[in-house]
Formats: sequence, C-alpha cells, structure tokens
Amino acid sequence: DMNGNVMRVFKGMGGNGIVCTSVDDLICITGGYSGGAHVLDPATGRTLMACSEVEVRSHDKDPYIITPYFTTFGLGRAAGQLRAYKVVRLTDDGACEVLTLGDGARWRKAQPPPVKVPNNRGSPVCINGILHFLAGKKLEEDSLLCFDLESEQWKDQLIEGPRKLVADEEWQKTSLIRVTELNGDLCMIQSLLQMTVQPRAKIWILSNPDAGSWIKAYTIPMAYSTCFYTPLMIRDDGKLLLHCIIGCATHRTSLVLQLYDPCTGACSDVMKMPDNLIERIGICRWRLDGPV
Repeated sequence: DMNGNVMRVFKGMGGNGIVCTSVDDLICITGGYSGGAHVLDPATGRTLMACSEVEVRSHDKDPYIITPYFTTFGLGRAAGQLRAYKVVRLTDDGACEVLTLGDGARWRKAQPPPVKVPNNRGSPVCINGILHFLAGKKLEEDSLLCFDLESEQWKDQLIEGPRKLVADEEWQKTSLIRVTELNGDLCMIQSLLQMTVQPRAKIWILSNPDAGSWIKAYTIPMAYSTCFYTPLMIRDDGKLLLHCIIGCATHRTSLVLQLYDPCTGACSDVMKMPDNLIERIGICRWRLDGPV
C-alpha cells in the first residue's frame, strides 16, 4: 500500500519480466525475450490468464543456435459497450495477436502494425481504450503508434511526440524516452542525463490526442547518480510520486520512491525498495479491505 506494507504476494510469475498495469485494477506480468505472461487480479488473487512462451523461430540461419522471439505485451480495457479487457502481443517478426480475457478464446491474429515496433522501448500504455506504443528505434525518438482495442485496428496516423516543441540542440541531449499513465493521462518522460550540465527529467502530458498536442507539466532536477524517473501518480496535495532508479542503466544500485514538490522544486525519499526488486514499479488501483 502507500505506506510500504506488502498486501499480497504472487509466486511463480517468471523471471526478469516487465510489469504493465491497467488504469484500474489488473496487472500483466511478462517474461523477458520469448517469455510468457500472466494477467492477475490482485484483489482476489486469481490468475486470469497464463500465456506460455512463444515458440522459437523455425528459420534460424544457424541450426545450432536457437533464437527466441522478442515479444511486447500490452494490457488494456476497450472503450466499447462491453469494455472488455484485452491483451495484445507483438512479436519481432511483425505479427500481432489479441486475446480477450474471460471468453475462453485463444490468441487470434490481428493486422500487423504499419511500422515495426521495437521491443526495448518499455510497456505500451492504454488510455481510453487505445494502446500507445513508442515506435521509434532510437532512444530519443518519440512517435507513438496507436492500437484501438475495440476495433482491434491500428490507427493510420502516428502521434508526434513533444520533440517538435523543443529546440533540436536540446533534444539531441535526450538519453531516454518512456511513456506511462499519470492520473488518467498519457505521459512521456524525457530524460536528459550525464551529458548535460543540469541533468533533469521533463514530463510531458498529451493534452489532445487528435491534434497531437503536448503540455510540459514538470521539469525535475535529477542527481547525477539517478538513472531514470518514472512518475506514478499526482497526489491530492499536488506532489508527484516518483519511482527513481539510482545508478546507471546497466548497473543500478537501488530503487527509491520519491516525492517531488513542484512548489519547492525538491525531491524527498519516501522509502527504499527491497534489494531483490526488479526495476519495475506500477500503480494499480484496487481494493482489498480499503483503498490501496
């Protein structure tokens, strides 16, 4: 909970995976490389879906080397009348598959994305029934590819990120781009790290998806020891709860929850995470015996 108490533990969910949470109450835990995925209901403790690993390629150039698929999973709720939960799976050969939770169906093929989606750009984010994928191959590229969960169709146009609002010289200092959900809005984090005089994280909010309009909501100073900030939620007092990775991208030293006060421009530690925690934290809004 928000006080750091462990409310529920799930075992047997796989190795170094990625946690992607829905806007409300479900969690999707995915494995690395061709690893499977589990969709969990933390309120009841039930596993709603257990997806096995994707089969390895049958056309490897070297028959003595097994090359796994790289997969990207996304979880979200469609915006139609039924508001069904759906899981989308992309593989690195360009395939796209969709599964609807609760109907007992298997994976069904959907149209492939119009451009290839890299597997190393983080989890996609679902806002209002649309899954948003970072589509660029480079770490500083910010275009978003959109998948409508109701129609199960890719939108023709990509959403341009906030790069158009920043001078080219400054944008070239960007070391990492990620997207997440922040209090119901799509949020993009632009990290400017050691290559700058003042390392900082800029947090952009997509104010109008149809027009591709962005608002710069926060500019947060970052310590040189900080690798990456992920905003988790805006609290009622206006402070921003952040997941902070201390250390470099390949050799992190610790994970910390911090509060950023926009009035003072200062961050303060809330708690340090356990040492065995993988570098993924998300917010899940559910109830056990009360708000969590």
